[in-house]
Amino acid sequence: MKKDYNTTECLAQDIKNLIDSYWKLEIFEEEFLKDMSDIFMNVANRGLAMRGLSFKAGFERKLGKKRIDELVKALLKIDSELFKGLIK
Repeated sequence: MKKDYNTTECLAQDIKNLIDSYWKLEIFEEEFLKDMSDIFMNVANRGLAMRGLSFKAGFERKLGKKRIDELVKALLKIDSELFKGLIK
């Protein structure tokens, strides 16, 4: 999986595919969390997906509500201190 992204569109598509693979049980939770961690620990990637502690509108639209909910759960497992502002 690519770790550095140039556009929000590419980032959202890869995250969408990763979440779908996890839901289809094609990958285990450990691999899912590691890949998400690799993506979101890169500040540039976080900047494509988030503005402050909320997701950008285009990113949210691309993923949809259920995938965003799954992403929030994953990010809180990865680093609850860094992403605690995502809890609503």
